[in-house]
Amino acid sequence: MLLDNLSKRALAALSARTVGDDGRLGGGLMDPLVLAATSASIVGALATDAWQQVRDRTVEIFRHARPDEADNVSLELEEARELILAAIDDDDARVEHELTVTLQRRLQDLVKNNSSVDQDLHRLLNELLVSSRSTVLSQPTALSILTAWATQGLSGVPVVPLPGLGNPAAPLALAAGDPSGVSAACLPAPTVFDRLGPARMLPRAVPTFTGREPEMEQLLRAADSIDEPSVCLLHGMPGVGKTALAVHAAHRVADRFPDGQLFINLRGHDPGDDPASAFQLLGSLLTAAGFPTGVQPESVHGRAGMWRSWLSSKRMMIILDDAADFRQVEPLLPGYPGCLTVVTSRLRLEAAEVTRSVPVEELAPELSARLFDRLLRHRGFEEGGHDAYEVARLCGNLPLALVFAAGVLLAHPTWRVPHLVNDLSSAQRRLTRLAGGRASISQVLSTSVRTLDDTERRFLHRLGMHPGPELEKRAAAVLANTTVEYADQCLDSLYRHSLLTEVSPGRFRMHVLLSSYLNTAPPEQFADTATPEDMGDEEEVRRRLVDYYRRTATAAYLLETQQESADALRGSLPDRAPSLSGPPQAAAWLAAELENLAACTQNTADHPEVVADLATVVIAYLLQRGDEGIRTARELIEAGHQRMVARGDVRAQALFAHLSGLLAIAEGDVARTVTDLDRAVRTSLDAGWTLGAARALYGLYLALRLSGRDDEALSALDEAAELFSEAGDRRGLRKAQRQGALREIGSSGSSEQFRQRHRPLAAGISSVPAPEDFLTQLENLSLHAHARRVDQSGRAEADGDDPRVHPAGEAPLDEDGASRGGGSGGEPPKAEGSAGFPDDDDWEGDSTAQEPAEATTTDVLPVHQLDAVDAQHINFWFADIASDDTPLRVAESHTGCFQVGPDHPDNLAAGDRVIPTDEIPDPGLHTRWIVSSSTCELALPDDADPQFRATVTVGGDRPQWNIDFDLLIPPHGQSEERFIVVTPQRAGTARIDAMVLVDGDPYRELTIEFPVDEPLAAEPQGGLNADSPGRPPSTQPPHTEATGLPGQRPPTTVVASNDGRPAAVQVPRALCPPRSHQRRRGPVQVRARQRVPARETALHIPQGWQRATRELSLYVNPPTAWWDLRVAGSRDTNMTTWVPTAAAGQRVRDAQVALDAYWQSRAQRYNLISASDIAKRLRDFSPRADWSLQAEVAVKEEDEAAWSADAHSEEMRALALAGRQLFRAMFPESTDLNTMIKALEPGDRLTIHWKDCTPQHVPWPLLFRGTLPRPGQPIQAHDFLGLRLRISHVIHPGEFTRSLDNDAVRAHLMYWGGNPDDKTLLAAQEHAEELSTWQPTVLPSARENPKAQLSQFLWDPSPVSLIYVFCEASTGAGNKPSLRFGSTSDPCDVLQLTDMGVDPLTDKPLIFMNACETSAAEHTYSNELQNSFLERGSRAYIGSECKVPTKFAARFASVFFHFLYTRDVNGAPTAAGEALAQTRKFFWDEYRSIGGLFYSYVNDDQVFIAKPHEVAAMHRPSPRTSQTRARQA
Repeated sequence: MLLDNLSKRALAALSARTVGDDGRLGGGLMDPLVLAATSASIVGALATDAWQQVRDRTVEIFRHARPDEADNVSLELEEARELILAAIDDDDARVEHELTVTLQRRLQDLVKNNSSVDQDLHRLLNELLVSSRSTVLSQPTALSILTAWATQGLSGVPVVPLPGLGNPAAPLALAAGDPSGVSAACLPAPTVFDRLGPARMLPRAVPTFTGREPEMEQLLRAADSIDEPSVCLLHGMPGVGKTALAVHAAHRVADRFPDGQLFINLRGHDPGDDPASAFQLLGSLLTAAGFPTGVQPESVHGRAGMWRSWLSSKRMMIILDDAADFRQVEPLLPGYPGCLTVVTSRLRLEAAEVTRSVPVEELAPELSARLFDRLLRHRGFEEGGHDAYEVARLCGNLPLALVFAAGVLLAHPTWRVPHLVNDLSSAQRRLTRLAGGRASISQVLSTSVRTLDDTERRFLHRLGMHPGPELEKRAAAVLANTTVEYADQCLDSLYRHSLLTEVSPGRFRMHVLLSSYLNTAPPEQFADTATPEDMGDEEEVRRRLVDYYRRTATAAYLLETQQESADALRGSLPDRAPSLSGPPQAAAWLAAELENLAACTQNTADHPEVVADLATVVIAYLLQRGDEGIRTARELIEAGHQRMVARGDVRAQALFAHLSGLLAIAEGDVARTVTDLDRAVRTSLDAGWTLGAARALYGLYLALRLSGRDDEALSALDEAAELFSEAGDRRGLRKAQRQGALREIGSSGSSEQFRQRHRPLAAGISSVPAPEDFLTQLENLSLHAHARRVDQSGRAEADGDDPRVHPAGEAPLDEDGASRGGGSGGEPPKAEGSAGFPDDDDWEGDSTAQEPAEATTTDVLPVHQLDAVDAQHINFWFADIASDDTPLRVAESHTGCFQVGPDHPDNLAAGDRVIPTDEIPDPGLHTRWIVSSSTCELALPDDADPQFRATVTVGGDRPQWNIDFDLLIPPHGQSEERFIVVTPQRAGTARIDAMVLVDGDPYRELTIEFPVDEPLAAEPQGGLNADSPGRPPSTQPPHTEATGLPGQRPPTTVVASNDGRPAAVQVPRALCPPRSHQRRRGPVQVRARQRVPARETALHIPQGWQRATRELSLYVNPPTAWWDLRVAGSRDTNMTTWVPTAAAGQRVRDAQVALDAYWQSRAQRYNLISASDIAKRLRDFSPRADWSLQAEVAVKEEDEAAWSADAHSEEMRALALAGRQLFRAMFPESTDLNTMIKALEPGDRLTIHWKDCTPQHVPWPLLFRGTLPRPGQPIQAHDFLGLRLRISHVIHPGEFTRSLDNDAVRAHLMYWGGNPDDKTLLAAQEHAEELSTWQPTVLPSARENPKAQLSQFLWDPSPVSLIYVFCEASTGAGNKPSLRFGSTSDPCDVLQLTDMGVDPLTDKPLIFMNACETSAAEHTYSNELQNSFLERGSRAYIGSECKVPTKFAARFASVFFHFLYTRDVNGAPTAAGEALAQTRKFFWDEYRSIGGLFYSYVNDDQVFIAKPHEVAAMHRPSPRTSQTRARQA
């Protein structure tokens, strides 16, 4: 590199100098090529027999010019000879190279200060060139430099005549006195490239190339910056697509390298051949360049110098494919500007010569599926559809594996993709199937493994036994049975060989195919040199790992929950465990290792106690993480149970059934708890596992107690005590005895009765201490979670919780049964650490409670005395079932009742169902209810109000019944009742969904689930009598005579106010009886979610241009959609069938692909829009409500011409076709919604509530409503819904207001770059200047550690109302998004999802993710970046549907903020959704640009940068007619 850099500077100076009369370059600078040739020839001659003559001639030159340095030069040349000879013995060419550079600097300095020296150097060089053959080591190096120089001279660069040379027109005709003819032989002949033209050696570009935009961008940047020698390294695991990427990039930039493109296969990992030697490759290249073999040097260094000299005048692109190491690559690298070299290698080649290192990883899942589809379509096969994602997953998203998979499918004409998925499901068969004509996945992987030494291969084999997705050095050391330090070294080596991926500092991931290869390949491939003691049994290795995780997880859990101190736990940690110095470190370790711990629980259970302990610790840890942890635990348990069933491991099946039952307690599903624990008992007994059966029986006791089946619970407890005694589990027996004592004390029995019953069984129990009782902790945690659910649901009594669901925490018993806690003993104590219950003396309620007095309309409680009754609850109960024990059965009809008011005694609803009274105006809150079910037939009673509707829609595989009605919710007291007839259609869990709307805005969502039994076989369906619990379908509401029955509700009193409006509804005293505990009808789950406060619904927008003429809202619950159409004050609503076609998912992908292709072809046009022109046009732009009106300002001719070209282009036609197909897939022809949406006029508003539907992500603005014109006709832009309508969609409802505090922080996170020529940095700087008008808080605020500033802010940004991000981003392997704020891909410039925080965003800000390289999520998976912010509480999210040109992204955001922040003359704010819609329209009206379609707005579009009172002032509910009161029986 030193010589290359020096030559680079000299060559640049050469072109700027003039030639003097003496033939020398002006300024005292000798030609650098001649100087380099002289230096190389002198150093080369030092290794020959003529070294003394060369030394003397060189010293003579110095003695003439600088006598005082001559002696030192002599000594230096002698030392140089010794170094060269030693280097030759060691085969080290770098010494000769460095000495050449050093001498060249000395000679350059000598020539600069003495103009006569260059003549002496010319003469010396001529002598060396015609000297004996023994000096040919460096002769051709010097000659090649002169050759290149002479060639440049013929092209216009002045030629320096040398002494002894003839006619300058033939500059390399040496002196005539050259008897050997060496001079003539050294002249380059006509080259192969001269005869054939510039080299075009690139392989064919892969037509199905997919993705790789970030990597391609880096290569294109390298091609733009060839002012210095550029070397790009593409590194990654085998089969990841490095070569395809390099070739694809080379074809794109081929025109920038007119002298040719070379592709050189270095065969670094060829299974059938050794790596190519640099010496042989250089020989072939030099021969092709015209240098005869006879004049080529006999050393790698000499040939490299000749090769670099020939390249010095060229502009070429060179691909060095599949490098084995850097020593193979270095001699082939150019030394001068003008060339771009791309090296592909499986190794991470660290070298100073590499200017860009680009990691190539597996494709993201959606890109892998797209690649597989393209591979099939390219060969005439139908596309893979949704199964393509499963094929991609099985292939580990590895491109080469996907190519092989497509080949397998095409080789079997009768197969379809599901057949391929089934065939690849077996890991061992997958490796044999994934093969092509010349290689297979196994062979490709084996070529990398064979480059490792024996110890590294054995170490890699051990890593393949790890069951989890990631591992770190300590777990690796356990697997390999070695030290942590050595494991760290091996991991680093495997990482450098691209056999591991570093996911975070010190943590690595192995590709799934490599893991399969390691587990299926013959062990002798890895253990051929291992000793039996070192290798060990594979099962023993896994057992050792599970034990390591169990012991470390146990200690970490106890430390994190502060049950033990770090000092107390230090002795229990395994040898290689991490240092856990406190709860934060323990919590961090558990979080990082959670997936690995979960994977170990899925392992073989030949040692069930170890796996049981580990699984219990993991579930206990997850239970402390709330509902998300419970969901993760459920997934873990289900997967573990399925795996153990497949293995036939009966004990493990019993274990997972036991854990499933305990988890069901936390989920609130007590019926499932009983079922699962009963199965665990039976399975344990069948397997002869007494202890497992005892533990499951104790859990069954808890479940039966929760279910109110006390007799069965005591029986299970007795059996558990007997089995605990038989198994020798003293702690379990003591726990069961304490529970029995508590039960019998609560029943006025003797506290010794239960103990004496089991004392003979306990006599022989040993005193061996039991391990930590995590099972009891898990029981306690499950009960705590259950209690929290009950508390939140409102089922707890006003003066205390339901006594059935108290977990541990009371005063424990001593060994003799005495209480350790305080108090007088009036309350029965609890066992230490046991999951128990308090006494049940008052379970059946107070028998002396008085019945409520008969209600009268004048006996009214004052509002301030209503206490809990004052809260308004959403209630649902069955009004015709008086007995709590009566089950609902299939085909039996019952009358359900919806009502809002005080908490009803028989209410089935739970969760957050309270409506704040301050949200309800005095006249009441008008609501619209949409009730639907696909498991129960729903109908209205015969005497229901005619304005209420019942419909049935059929779509998919089952019908759906729907009811919609109005309900006025009073601020106090109860509302009217709304009766519906419910007829379950199938046994199991029935479900009813209800959506509550306020003036068309979603207000609440409820999901009610309840159990349904099979019909009674003994009684025919039509023969039920009046006393039977169920009856034939009826549409009459229940008739009840006596007060106090569940269906009876006393009439309410409505008192008129002075202004004639209805005042608060008052509540009769009879509505508020003393409430004893009511037994529940099995597990009931209700999810309630508030979206916006009622005071911020029905907003009347003050600015006329924001108000749409028509507003169509769609609320989707497939196969039904409820629509609400408002036109000029009138309103129409109805239900209709809506089921997207099966091709909808594919149409989403097609639209995104078409949009991506369009922007790539038009990016330059979009980037030409300037900030100054935007500012000028915004001053003259007037928003309009009626979008059908043309803009007042004429569009420029060049913009019209550009759009005309766009409208006729193939890319636009493909985008319109994809949008048209997507429109028809989402709104099939001949459906009501298709007709309604087509009828919407320009500027109308369309809001789609699309939650939990498929496809998950739909680019609604891209839907094309029009008819595709004939070829040659232009596309009409207004047929895209995004340019025709104000459109938004809600996919992630949350609880928030619609006001974003304009005094809170508006944070702008801006790209900070790093390289001065970074185009994104220049755009970001200009963009920041644009946005400074709005005075945002710009981050990072300092240059020091900018990543830490952004990460800290995103973790806790409060107070903040808006977060705007301008950067580059991508979704990488495994769908892991990242944001790049710097010019490199180094970790310090990139924010991963893990750097952005997980805690809720308390201020619920608006997020605008303007990431220039971000693609929106496809329909089959959620965009983690978008969902991460929405799940944390963001009110709305603005993102892109495809990559966006950088400068256009900045301009679009500037216009958006202009509309968002600008208020009218009255100070009225603008909604964020309206600002985005106006921005789309602005770019179309002013520039004929459809760039607004690049962006989507997700969630509520009525969000304002304003104070809460400003938004509340817009509340203008529609006038309502008086409500018709539901009839009371």
